[in-house]
Amino acid sequence: MPEAGGRPRTAVLAECWAAAGIDAPALCNKAGAPVARAVKCLVDPLIVRPRLRPHLSAPLLDDAAAAELTDLLGGARDRLRDASAWFTLLRAARRRRRITDGNAQELYFPRAFELAVTVGDPGTCADADAECDRVLAEVHPDEATAEDIAAHLARREVAAAYADRIADGWAPRADDAGPDLAWIAGVLWQVLDEDPATGEDDAATWDDLVDSGECGTLGMGMRSRAGLVGKLLGEFESPDTSVTVSASDPLAPPAIDGDGLGVLDRSVASRCRAALRRARETTWVADAADLADAEVERARTPFGLADPANQAAFAAGVTVGAGLFPLNPNLPEGPLLIRDLQARLRKEAYIMHLRRQLARGNAIDARQERVVGQLAEFWAPYLRRLWPRLHGLDVMGQPPADADDMRELLSGVARSVVYDQRQQIRTALEAAA
Repeated sequence: MPEAGGRPRTAVLAECWAAAGIDAPALCNKAGAPVARAVKCLVDPLIVRPRLRPHLSAPLLDDAAAAELTDLLGGARDRLRDASAWFTLLRAARRRRRITDGNAQELYFPRAFELAVTVGDPGTCADADAECDRVLAEVHPDEATAEDIAAHLARREVAAAYADRIADGWAPRADDAGPDLAWIAGVLWQVLDEDPATGEDDAATWDDLVDSGECGTLGMGMRSRAGLVGKLLGEFESPDTSVTVSASDPLAPPAIDGDGLGVLDRSVASRCRAALRRARETTWVADAADLADAEVERARTPFGLADPANQAAFAAGVTVGAGLFPLNPNLPEGPLLIRDLQARLRKEAYIMHLRRQLARGNAIDARQERVVGQLAEFWAPYLRRLWPRLHGLDVMGQPPADADDMRELLSGVARSVVYDQRQQIRTALEAAA
């Protein structure tokens, strides 16, 4: 039984699931516990409903919470059983229609539960296959697919026209005076040094940076001037000015297909696939030509990001990434956000372990060397995670609303990188065991 303070929610949920006597094999792993996507896409939003019961979404659950969770799951036992059966039928219908886009669990778990509520047991349904076809038609309307985009870009005349449009947008402008790097660095420092707890209003500073368009000028300038990223970091007094965002300096136009090495070296095809995934999260879904046209226009904008707030957030992310050194035993100087993130990174158990191993000169397991390399140049995985996040916000038309939103975005990217590295370490340890 849970002790005072509670036990991990995942373990408690698995025990409650078993205690409720739920027979839903399509929602479970081999151990009989609900899979992570079933919890994320079905159990939490449709049964637990954390907004109504926030105490049941805590990372640690006590005895009372476990009992309540067991009662909720028990009350939904029949619907979960039917949802499991509907999911099996939906997945079979997906195979018949040769649908490969999207993750089946994420797409169909909620729909399977909806069918369980509205129709009931599929075994008693007069035409379960027709119900599955109806659901699949709603989830997968006639829309662009990754294959459609690839075929569109593979047309020689289309690829040539797109390449010409991008090259035209890459040409330096006669009136381009270049960015004011000192001013950008100064404003970024102020924004990143703001403490939300003080209640001071720095909205004007962030708004000034966005409205000035200077970060856009920086992005455009990088296409004809070499070394602008290093110069910006020099003005920012960053401890590392060797950060690179592309294999080319100045930036080269993106290829139509096949990604390069740098974070800004993504091809038009790669950008289109990412934009397609985001577009499906809205009510608007374009055909392949419209989506590719929009993404080519976005590729012509600074950093490949159309919204000035996203451009400013990327410039801020470059300075943040350059200031993070998880393997450094000392805390670097810098604005508050960088110091806070560095302090959090250094407290991660796997980072502390690797730092001690390196300090003692001990050998690092070959399976962990990749993570050590990422930690040594933390800005690389950080920026590789940041740009797609900003690109998605750009596609959705949801840039950071203010300085707080931007800072939370940059912090969230660091947490995401850490989570990914934890998973790599866990995988390495499991392999070793």
